[in-house]
Amino acid sequence: MVLSLWRLRSRGEETSNVDLKKLYNGMRNFFSLQIHHGGMFTKSRSRRYVDGTVDYFYYVDIDLFSVHELDAMVKELGYVERQGLNYHFLIPELDLDFGLLPLVIDGDVHALSTYVPTTSVVISVYIEHGQTSVTSYFQTINEELLGKHSDVISDGSSEEDSEDGQRIVFDEEPMIDDVHVNMINFTGVVDEDIDLGYFAHATNDMQVHEDSEDEPLEVLDNDLFESIASSLTPTVKAIIEANKKDASQLRCIFNGADKYQVTGQWMDQYVVNLKDRTCTCSNWDITGIPCKHAIAAMYDKMQNGSDCGDPEDWVHKCYWLSTWNAMYQYTIDPINGKNMWPRSSCPTTLLPPKHHKQVGRPKKKRKRAVDEPRQSTSLSRK
Repeated sequence: MVLSLWRLRSRGEETSNVDLKKLYNGMRNFFSLQIHHGGMFTKSRSRRYVDGTVDYFYYVDIDLFSVHELDAMVKELGYVERQGLNYHFLIPELDLDFGLLPLVIDGDVHALSTYVPTTSVVISVYIEHGQTSVTSYFQTINEELLGKHSDVISDGSSEEDSEDGQRIVFDEEPMIDDVHVNMINFTGVVDEDIDLGYFAHATNDMQVHEDSEDEPLEVLDNDLFESIASSLTPTVKAIIEANKKDASQLRCIFNGADKYQVTGQWMDQYVVNLKDRTCTCSNWDITGIPCKHAIAAMYDKMQNGSDCGDPEDWVHKCYWLSTWNAMYQYTIDPINGKNMWPRSSCPTTLLPPKHHKQVGRPKKKRKRAVDEPRQSTSLSRK
């Protein structure tokens, strides 16, 4: 467990009598935090922090410092909850118009560490209460200010390690974690005025390049496309395809009317009546799906020049996708729970039936199941 050495300066202690450079002599990783809290920022330019209080924390170790450590310090000042507090730190020797940077995530703590202890042993932190209104993160510094503080604002590298000298680094797109969004005016209703044709046109314009290094697109199964394009359900479609395959092994004899004698490989014979949509195997009659004998009769009829359509056209309408769509085109209205049902105005009160005691001694043994084995109570003479 890592222990923090920082301490809060008492309100009665004077800071003018404390020489911080002498206090931290030889300890390059220690610095002090000057926290401004309880106030508010004025508008830029010439921004100031007014109506606030200043407190100091000594012996802050930059190697152990984090946003969580800052939260603990804020609690030491009397703030119980972190919600609604925005932390900012000031770049040394810059004003509040251009020197404020966010102190929200670990990357912000790393940016603060570049100024300790080479630049200053005191870092100023400002606490903003409520929604943040600081806009200096996105402002640019004029050339005069850049030239004046070019030796202060750096990327953390020393003059010995850098060949080109120190350079100015500003974060033009800082990350702010705490974003307050008012969700009252949001709605879950889809706007009916959206132009869906635009999205369809954009989808058609998308192309896949052959030299792309990405993984190839997954090709869907052709049977899936056929099932979707078909007018039948996928299960019935599979049954029809299996019957078509078996029908090619059957032999048909036409009787001159609407009946066919269909003979199988094992000399089994069935009579198919296409007019009545029946077969003596009873599969077509029961399921409404043409059996292999009926499909063989259809093939024989087509080979003799008569158009009887596809076998899918002979399937009962209950298996058509159009029938399913018509079945589910109506919505089912939801109902409230039992606690919101209206009370009945019927004056009759329903009472449970009267209990009648059965005649005889009550049974104490449980009733055994039908398939439960029964134990024999008779004992053998042996």
